[in-house]
Amino acid sequence: MTELTEGSKWSQQWEITQPMVTVHMSRAVLSTPAMIGLIEGTCHGAVESNLDAAQTTVGTHINVSHLAPASLGEVVTVSCELIAARGRRLEFEVDVRVGDRVLSQGFHTRAIMSDLP
Repeated sequence: MTELTEGSKWSQQWEITQPMVTVHMSRAVLSTPAMIGLIEGTCHGAVESNLDAAQTTVGTHINVSHLAPASLGEVVTVSCELIAARGRRLEFEVDVRVGDRVLSQGFHTRAIMSDLP
């Protein structure tokens, strides 16, 4: 495993597609579970290239807000910063936006694991 540097930042853009939106609202907006999935995917992708071939990361804790809606077809930017790397535990500060509009902010923790056989 390559050393992970605290303070490292990453971001990834995602287009909101039909499977990511709520079905119980009057308009199609990004659901909270889908947003959390995007956060997890971004944080995982941020460190994946630093891991050994037999390693992966799994989410262990998430504490985020969902402050504003994003509509079907909009592009969200998920940003994360590695704020702590202690052994197998990785802590990220996360931010989700459409342009300047803040959709979510918070924290996500992942653990480095060996792939199961």
